[in-house]
Amino acid sequence: MLKFWPDFCCSSASWRFFAVFTGVYRTSHEIFLASHVLL
Repeated sequence: MLKFWPDFCCSSASWRFFAVFTGVYRTSHEIFLASHVLL
């Protein structure tokens, strides 16, 4: 695995950042929709 992916740490870190960014975006989007519906 590491032989085929020499930048495994970097790619894993970028995937973790992408997952966190997606989670924050979805959470903020749901909050925006909820506030839009409540207002």
